[in-house]
Amino acid sequence: MSNFISRLFNPDSAEPSAGEIDRGYVSEYTQFIDQFLVDHPDALVDQHDGRLLYWDKKVDQAEQQKAEQDRVEADGYGFYSSAWRATKQ
Repeated sequence: MSNFISRLFNPDSAEPSAGEIDRGYVSEYTQFIDQFLVDHPDALVDQHDGRLLYWDKKVDQAEQQKAEQDRVEADGYGFYSSAWRATKQ
């Protein structure tokens, strides 16, 4: 309640009022990452190289189309269906 009263009588105080966002706030995590990147500038290069290695792949459209045509539809029971067929006689 005292916060409310102090803001009521001092509207120009440095504290942001309820609902206002303090744009000057920087979390500890952000401070850590920023300092880490300053100390290890090669980390961004490694990150970029890793992205190229695992994500940015060139897709052969012909092979992709062949793989989609060769696909077998699932029967709804997954790997259990072959076991049921093997035991029925």
